Amino acid sequence: MVRSGRPRTALLSVTTVLLALLASALLAGCYGMGGARESAGYYGPAVEETMIAGAPPSAERAAPADRVSGSRSEPAIADLTAPGEPSPLTEAPSPGESPRVRLRVFSADLELVVASVEQSRSQIIAVVEAAGGYVESSREDFLVVRVPAESFDATLESIESAGDVRSRFVSTADVTDQYADLEARLRIAETSRERLLQLLERTEDADERVAILREIRRLTEEIERLRSALESLSQLVRYSRITVQLISRIQMSQVSRSQIPFPWIAYLAPLDATTREASEKITVALDDSFAVFGEGKYLHAEAADGTVVRAGAVTNDPAGTESFWQSALAYHLGPYYQSTRPVAAGPFRGVLLESKDTSPFFYLVMAQSRGTELIVMEVFFPDESARDRRLPGILDAAGGAE
Repeated sequence: MVRSGRPRTALLSVTTVLLALLASALLAGCYGMGGARESAGYYGPAVEETMIAGAPPSAERAAPADRVSGSRSEPAIADLTAPGEPSPLTEAPSPGESPRVRLRVFSADLELVVASVEQSRSQIIAVVEAAGGYVESSREDFLVVRVPAESFDATLESIESAGDVRSRFVSTADVTDQYADLEARLRIAETSRERLLQLLERTEDADERVAILREIRRLTEEIERLRSALESLSQLVRYSRITVQLISRIQMSQVSRSQIPFPWIAYLAPLDATTREASEKITVALDDSFAVFGEGKYLHAEAADGTVVRAGAVTNDPAGTESFWQSALAYHLGPYYQSTRPVAAGPFRGVLLESKDTSPFFYLVMAQSRGTELIVMEVFFPDESARDRRLPGILDAAGGAE
């Protein structure tokens, strides 16, 4: 009896291990597929950006070379769907539902010069609410709003009418493959967990039950993370983000920042792209909840909570180390913010700035020296909650940047 029982236990143990390994292998394979597509550029920069009056004359201000410039008369979104094709904007799936058409995320950043900041702010809020949107965050001189994607163009045009457009950037990110990849990984994780649950019911060995329960717990955590990422992408597709910086005409006459001896620091702005493409690829591995509008030699990504990440290049002139530029950022930008905190992440050194608003936003600027080139990474956090939630992961990603 003893001899006949031991082989059965051994066989059951082997079966358990094989199934657990199979679950892990399936998940790893799915990760591998995602990584292969990413390295091949499957997040490819399906980006359309327009910029109009207001850019400073410095070459440092130039947009990345692969961006398309246009006039205000051009539509905000061009050639996203073929004639007669269903709009992807109203087709955003719920988690677990396969995408039926291409899924795109739209984003816009505006700077408006206005006669009255207060009146223009009220006007913009009314336009957004009339379109079925909502105010995500609001401060004295800027707004972050979300509008239904199908009314993005019309709402953007109405907001522009509230003042004179100083700068305008409109971006599009195709997240169809990213969504499908997350959904496939979710299905595999759920299937693997279900098989382990079935195996748990048939297993009596205490050690094996502990091992199976540990794997079930890991898969459950992975499933929750994937579901959260899918929901975040769905929200980004359904509601487009429009950020509006309001600048009073009186404020335009102030030229204090022009006295900063380093042009790239003088032109830095939380909601405005001021860097160019790097000579080599910038690799920052953000988590799956970010929609990537452009990557490679220039990074632009956004999360559903309004966090925006950008990374580009400027000329390292005068040639300085990361510590030198960290000190320069703190010294020259500090007076414009409530607080300044030094930050380090791998090769990057920089500062985390807190605005002077009653409900402040946070602006992270870090630099990495690459010889004659300086890689500048910027992160806009709309509020304290977004900062606390996102900052550790972003610093980890920057620490592993290449």
